[in-house]
Amino acid sequence: PDGTKTVPAEVALMQMANQPPSCPNIIQLIEWFDEPDRYILVLELPDKCRDLWSYLNLFGGAVKEDIAQKIMLQAVQAASECLKRGVLHRDMKLQNFLINTDTSEVKLIDFGCGDEIDEAGYVCSSEDPLKRNKASPATAWALGILLYWMVPQFDQLASAVEGRETGYGG
Repeated sequence: PDGTKTVPAEVALMQMANQPPSCPNIIQLIEWFDEPDRYILVLELPDKCRDLWSYLNLFGGAVKEDIAQKIMLQAVQAASECLKRGVLHRDMKLQNFLINTDTSEVKLIDFGCGDEIDEAGYVCSSEDPLKRNKASPATAWALGILLYWMVPQFDQLASAVEGRETGYGG
């Protein structure tokens, strides 16, 4: 009645994450439309991209350490920018990162599970202090899992500890 429109949470989080200066590792929201039974997001279209899950499958499920390092640096930059801008992504997984197969540029996508965080770094959606989460540890955990999935697993822990040749690495 008053002409104001509620912005869907995913749109609001993307707008927060896309504040200037833009972060090259976060997908850009260009426009959005509200329809009676859905909303439509118009996002940038990165060239020659696939999600990290399918990218890793091209290499047998893991990449060499130098490639993982390049990917992780960009993932950490995206996560850091989100936190600085008051956004907890909450779903940082292989399928929610796009990688340009030519340039290895990485972009974080899909803010649908995200939440806003306050200045102290706590998730805003819970009024119960016992259920409030610190955003930074949750993000660090998610990034650690991302790295775990990207690098090859050692057949024997002893081989890794002793530094024996594994066929992988930088």
